[in-house]
Amino acid sequence: MAPSPLLDASASASRETLSSMVDRVVADLGLSSVEASLLRTSVLSSEFVEQFIIGPSFGRVHQEYLAKKLYSAPATLGHAFTASAMSWGHDCNLISAEPRSSDARVEYFDKMYHHATEAVATLRSMQPADSHEMCLCLALGAIIMTFTLKVQVADARAICRQTLELAKPIYTREDMLDGTLPEDLPFMSCLVLTDTAESLLFCEPPTLCYRTVPGQHYVDRYVGISHNFLPLLHDVADLSFRLKMESGKPGGHSAALARFAHVHSALEQDIRRWAPDGHGGFAAGRFTATEVAHMLCQAEAVRNAARLVLHRLKHCFGSQDEVAEAISSHILTSLKTTTLGTRSTPRCIDFPLIAACLELESKSERMENFSSLSPISSYSSPFHARTGVILDAAWEARRNGQSLYWYDLAAFIPESSMRT
Repeated sequence: MAPSPLLDASASASRETLSSMVDRVVADLGLSSVEASLLRTSVLSSEFVEQFIIGPSFGRVHQEYLAKKLYSAPATLGHAFTASAMSWGHDCNLISAEPRSSDARVEYFDKMYHHATEAVATLRSMQPADSHEMCLCLALGAIIMTFTLKVQVADARAICRQTLELAKPIYTREDMLDGTLPEDLPFMSCLVLTDTAESLLFCEPPTLCYRTVPGQHYVDRYVGISHNFLPLLHDVADLSFRLKMESGKPGGHSAALARFAHVHSALEQDIRRWAPDGHGGFAAGRFTATEVAHMLCQAEAVRNAARLVLHRLKHCFGSQDEVAEAISSHILTSLKTTTLGTRSTPRCIDFPLIAACLELESKSERMENFSSLSPISSYSSPFHARTGVILDAAWEARRNGQSLYWYDLAAFIPESSMRT
């Protein structure tokens, strides 16, 4: 069979072409009018798509990537895309408000969770054999993760881990990537960042280290110029887990820290010296002023979050607080200033925000900052609620006199927030 002209990757697709792709998928999947409307919005609406990425400069290419992936593999991706799109349905007016709306609402959510269940089953059945299949696996996992962050946030960790474990055999072998470019792997950064952040919060080993290619200048649609910091954040998460394991041995924390003092010191130096790639295209005017501000803020936030974690791996909460509070204040002030100046919140800064808020004793201050600055909380009440539980649990432990290092946090987080 000859390839469809709709899938010609050599040219930018028109809006009509993208719409035709989605319409074809709607027909192939036999979606209802409500499901179809939401699916179209999730791919074709610039406003919807741009709430997840740096900004409009990345919007068109991201829409094309979504539409082409979905069109090329509707059986693999269709359920995930539909479940994710439907998770926004109760936020709009597409669910019937007629007298039988209660029954209609139950039916709606039954369909949504059916799509989600089928998508997870598809992910579990995948065994990528090459870079093309790996990219498809990453797309499937990322779309399912979008669903979990919206309605079942405690499951995001498991989805990220499973997806990255499936990708690992190919992603870690250069000969298997077949010249795959970062642009071919747009979901890798958000999956790795989410997995690493969750690993840090729950003190588990991170699943996969993000690959950087020396001399390859790239600006990521999710993490901007911070993508080459992700390996350092991975190393911080790995150190946290290793210290947790070692602290249970004779000598406790002091002995464990002494055994890893050189690793801790080297990471501090690497993070202090780190600077984003200077070839991001800022001077060439590739991006809007708001996007540049967001990327610079994002880069500083994630770097300072890593510094804050390293500090709390060495000094327990309640000790050396002045340093921690200064780093926390720097993160929060940068986020507030950028949000005020651009009238929008930078993306992918939720983990730095959580790390900063862990240093705030006042519950109202913690939640005010998180409510106003968290991009995920703006569309996910479950994410907002779970974060509040984590922050409150840490402070309750501190007030009860617990000696609490960063790697101890997970021991005080309620089981419901940790479900995998």
